[in-house]
Amino acid sequence: MNATGIPWGPVAFVGLVGLFWLSLGFLAWVYVGYPLFMAALARFRPRPVRLDHSWHPTVSVLIPARDEASVLGAKLESVLAQGWPRERLQIVVVDDGSRDRTADVVRRFADRGVELVELRQSLGKAAALNRGVAYTHGEILVLTDARQPLVPGALAALVAPFGDLYVGAVSGELALPGADSAAVAAGRAEPLRGEAGAGLGLYRKIDDRVRRWEAASGSSVGVTGALWALRRSLWTPLVPGTILDDLVEPLLVVRQGQRVVVAPGARAIDAAAPGGSREFVRRVRTLAGNLQLLRMLPWARSWRENPIWFRLVSHKLLRLVAPAGLVALFVSNLLLIWQNWFYTSALAGQIVFYGLAMMQPPQSLVARSAVASWRPVLRLARVAHSFTMLHVAAAVAVWRFIEGREGVLWREAAPVSAWATGSEATHTFWPPQAAGHETRVGVDETQTQWPPRERETREMATDKIGTSAAPEQRGAAS
Repeated sequence: MNATGIPWGPVAFVGLVGLFWLSLGFLAWVYVGYPLFMAALARFRPRPVRLDHSWHPTVSVLIPARDEASVLGAKLESVLAQGWPRERLQIVVVDDGSRDRTADVVRRFADRGVELVELRQSLGKAAALNRGVAYTHGEILVLTDARQPLVPGALAALVAPFGDLYVGAVSGELALPGADSAAVAAGRAEPLRGEAGAGLGLYRKIDDRVRRWEAASGSSVGVTGALWALRRSLWTPLVPGTILDDLVEPLLVVRQGQRVVVAPGARAIDAAAPGGSREFVRRVRTLAGNLQLLRMLPWARSWRENPIWFRLVSHKLLRLVAPAGLVALFVSNLLLIWQNWFYTSALAGQIVFYGLAMMQPPQSLVARSAVASWRPVLRLARVAHSFTMLHVAAAVAVWRFIEGREGVLWREAAPVSAWATGSEATHTFWPPQAAGHETRVGVDETQTQWPPRERETREMATDKIGTSAAPEQRGAAS
């Protein structure tokens, strides 16, 4: 033991101090510095979007669904109630091999113009989107999940930014259940609360705010997958098995020279985030998708080729390294504990924080706490738990990706090996107008921007569809 209190000598002491401050600085940039930098950029170097609420282009709303019979009816009602000119609105639902009555729910809306593409076997969300896009013909393609109904005016708010010719994609946002409609439309409704309100709700609130700042100063990194839109001419067919379609497609839009912006008034209502293992598995899958993206899009790793490389790295990729930063911070702090009061206090703070994370109090306990002074502590415990589990999920995602087990399908869908082997599932188009008519749907995936080793020349199988005209012909007729 020497004067520094470190048994390995002054070199080790300098190394530990450097590791501590580098780790602290790295984490501070990821969670504080980058958001503040984006806020400053949006404030002092804004790029306003020209909104055009008078423009009513043809819009195709595409809803991929798997086992969503219980919620799909409400979703379709919310889309039909948007007030968009009916002759300029197409609604297509892709049933990705559902095991419930999802297709029957859609058929009940056939007389109201809702179209169904029914896949006999589940191919995964990316493949379902590819199939669905082949049947759309609108100028604007709206992609939205089945679980979240739209608030009044969401569609108009989502389309208005396309009046700016530099805008290629627009992201909506999620609002909490029961939010006031006027507040939601004005973008004032609070994000999700509920069971995850003090934890993941806070995380999503911060993430949404950062995305708004990114959009206000240029382009956001990714979109809200539950509700977003793009110009159909910019759509690039997804590689089957793509995890984060709501990150891959926006990046491809930006690479084509268009902006990705946010429409705060375009909101969908979501229930509280699932808790426990379901949320953990979802988070692992999402974080693994960030790594999958780097493998699928090599150009995204290059600051020369990726127009928003700095934002992608700071917003998405550095968060995958954050668990290593937290471990390095704790270990270096532990070895420096006796140096001075600062290191002692810092270690005590970390121990208290992780101790609170292990409490994991339910939100109901926070709300019902009889002692008001305990509520802030319980809320902090939920924030600490969510923060810690997010980083555990990031570590698991990196490990699974290294092992090649990142997972590719939504929910419990069957493997997408059918795409690789050519044994593709047949699907039908509803409503039938000319039963038995056969056509070949051409989604040319050889013209995408995927690297050669990821790109395979595929030809869609002959599809049995119940319509008297191909999708392109129906679009021209409308």
